[in-house]
Amino acid sequence: FQVPYGEWVDLFVRHGFVIERLVETQAPPGAKTPYLAAADSVWGTRWPIECIWRVRKDGPGRSSGARPAIRQV
Repeated sequence: FQVPYGEWVDLFVRHGFVIERLVETQAPPGAKTPYLAAADSVWGTRWPIECIWRVRKDGPGRSSGARPAIRQV
């Protein structure tokens, strides 16, 4: 099961996040691993193996690099 990218974008925006970057990692051509079958290794050179979303919370008082305030409970 995979959530489509469009739904990820909607989810992040709905919850007040700004998407800064999406990194899609791929295996280099000819890469080999003992953890995958040969067919899976070939697939990994054609399509992203992992997706890394870099997001930040947007809102008043937030700037790039700002740390969130600690809330007392």
